[in-house]
Amino acid sequence: MKTIVQTIFLFAVVMAATELFWISSSPQQRVTWLQAIPAPGLETVVETKEAQPIIPQLMNLLLHPPAAVVVVQQAPETQVESQQSKPAYPTVQEVMERVANGIVHFNHVQPQCIKPPTQEISEVDNQAIYRWTDANGRVHFGDKAKSQRAQDMSKAYGRRTQGVKLTIEYPGWQGDRQLDADLHKESALMYRILTKYIPRHEWRQINLNLVIFPDQASFEVYKREKQANAGWMAYYDGRANQAYMARQDNHKMTMRIARHEMTHAMMLGMLGTTPIWISEGMAQYLERLEWQMSSAQVAADDYVYKQLPSQSSSFYRTANMDHYEFNGGDQQANYNSASAMMHFLLGHREGQSWVKEVLGYFAINPCGEYNAGRFFNQGYPQGLAGVSKRYKQWLEGQEFRTHYY
Repeated sequence: MKTIVQTIFLFAVVMAATELFWISSSPQQRVTWLQAIPAPGLETVVETKEAQPIIPQLMNLLLHPPAAVVVVQQAPETQVESQQSKPAYPTVQEVMERVANGIVHFNHVQPQCIKPPTQEISEVDNQAIYRWTDANGRVHFGDKAKSQRAQDMSKAYGRRTQGVKLTIEYPGWQGDRQLDADLHKESALMYRILTKYIPRHEWRQINLNLVIFPDQASFEVYKREKQANAGWMAYYDGRANQAYMARQDNHKMTMRIARHEMTHAMMLGMLGTTPIWISEGMAQYLERLEWQMSSAQVAADDYVYKQLPSQSSSFYRTANMDHYEFNGGDQQANYNSASAMMHFLLGHREGQSWVKEVLGYFAINPCGEYNAGRFFNQGYPQGLAGVSKRYKQWLEGQEFRTHYY
């Protein structure tokens, strides 16, 4: 009798450990585990995207086996791209409706380690400045010396550091003078805000390259040619270190999209590839910057935050997502969660310290190893459990505050 009880207990422990292992795995890891089982096609009939218990699914398959799965191996030259991988391109009108409704998808980095080249911030492109006095005693300044006695004032009036080296391409059109001026101004201001959370000795000068199409229709044509994801309103290619976007009818929306992509370029240049929720959360955060002279504010996205579930597990779940899971079927919800989590963290002292510590880690260790539990347990009061509980209370309280810089 004792042996039977011990066997049952051991079996229960094994089943519980199996379920825990399954639920804690990512969708890609679940597929890999199933592929290792000597039952071809099992990964196609077991739910892997959601953390559904595995034992009941396997028992159900044992009692009600599915029809045999036949895999046809096609020759490379005749293999047809699957319907799932073909981009379902929306019409321009549908895209514009998405923008109007705030449904905007972005993409910035691939899951591989990417870190574009950067320079020392002391490498400044200063314009020449000369000072001279004419025959009437009047003092003049200019970028060309118009007198043999002109003084070179470039060092005195020039910048000593430069955070962003911005290049803008306007394929198929001459560009927009106001947009150009705003992008140059705001890229420098955004760099100032972002580097508040990166140690001073790790600042790097970013090569920021934007490709801006005259309208959404032109950009859609380009995306089709490049077979880019149809749902992206803009995207950043880390390997080429270029961001691609379209000018919108609404100037504020154009700038918001540009800020998002510029954030990705700045973070990737100084930090390399970072956890997806951190990079997207920061980009969502900084895209909401509003400037008044040299000061700025970031308003909370109240409507979005009020729709988010306030379970204590929501913070932990998003903080542990990999690139593929984040951009899966619940992409919009994951973007919203990352946006809220970053706004929450940057809204209190302990959260700001955690962000600065983590970004400092990636500045020293580009594309470094990341473990949400370890990072929060070492750098936040009461660890991951503490930040999850505080985040839950923040969502439930619905007192989302504007941040000022």
